[in-house]
Amino acid sequence: MKNNDVKNESFKCPSCGADMKYDSQLGQLGCDFCDRRERLLAVNEDIEEFNFEAAENDESLNDWGLKTKTIKCSNCGAKTVTATDKPLVSCAFCGSVNIAPVQEQPGIRPESLIPFIIDMNKAALLFETWIKKRWLAPFALKKGYSSNKLRGVYIPYWSHDTQTKSSYIGQAGDYYNDTEMRTVTVDGKTETKPHKVQKVRWRFISGTFDKKFDAIMYNDSRNIDPKRIEKIEPYRLNELIKFDQKFMTGFEAEHYNSGLKIIWGRAKAFMRKSIRNDIRDILKRGSDVVGTVNISTHYTDIKYKHMLLPIWISSYEFKNKIYNFFVNGQTGEVQADSPKSVLKIGGIVLIILAVAAALYFILK
Repeated sequence: MKNNDVKNESFKCPSCGADMKYDSQLGQLGCDFCDRRERLLAVNEDIEEFNFEAAENDESLNDWGLKTKTIKCSNCGAKTVTATDKPLVSCAFCGSVNIAPVQEQPGIRPESLIPFIIDMNKAALLFETWIKKRWLAPFALKKGYSSNKLRGVYIPYWSHDTQTKSSYIGQAGDYYNDTEMRTVTVDGKTETKPHKVQKVRWRFISGTFDKKFDAIMYNDSRNIDPKRIEKIEPYRLNELIKFDQKFMTGFEAEHYNSGLKIIWGRAKAFMRKSIRNDIRDILKRGSDVVGTVNISTHYTDIKYKHMLLPIWISSYEFKNKIYNFFVNGQTGEVQADSPKSVLKIGGIVLIILAVAAALYFILK
């Protein structure tokens, strides 16, 4: 039975199968039962050759090449960066007028962006087409919706590249059959009989593993649900161009939320899982089971990009409730919330009941 993955919480002694303990002074694993010793190399830790805190605190990186101001909404907490001298009258994310400039830097200058390809008129038309297809939406909404609140906003993304070199030590094992004598009761008589028992013969395996990661991307929006953004995506990233302030004219950029260091932590979690899976796959080759694996990873040639990707955003109010909609500014993908008509739902229920009643009397 090959390639089973056994999750163990400790290293097993290859000699007797007992749990081995780590001696921090000697840097070894030891078995208290048979006195076997094994040197442990990998210690489950990461080494980074990049100072993310220094990058985030570098004032020169906050220069976008144009005069900017940061606006904060006191209703939803959204922060946007704008280059216009005209005062903004409402929040692009919730429509609130409770907005005001704040003394805050725009953040690390974007490295690249995708310009808006879908213009405002096209975005409005796409939404109107979408809402007309919502057959449970109220008639009043379909006739009364106004698109004059559409706002073009660039959403912040981070991308990371890095080269990794991991050292690992782990255990792989092979099944073998052993015979044990067991006492059983047969027809009221106690007998000792041999029984075949499947056991694992463990061995230590160590080595190094290199892997390069390119363009590990995460959005860093505070005000759009990640699941919603996943539906708005994908973007055609081959159309990314170098950031130029002229593309900010008439648009806003959402101020990133988590920041470079935290997003790097998410990227590392993804890479750790990928590296661990790859190494365990290596250890599975020619083995029946894999035990505990310790991995130490060295990250070098770390690079990051702050990118801006375009979304048209608006909100509309229907019966005192706010609904949001989004249009991908590059592809035209529409994602929105729509109210449902109680009258239409009630009509459908009545029709279903009427059909059920008719079938009942016909088949009776």
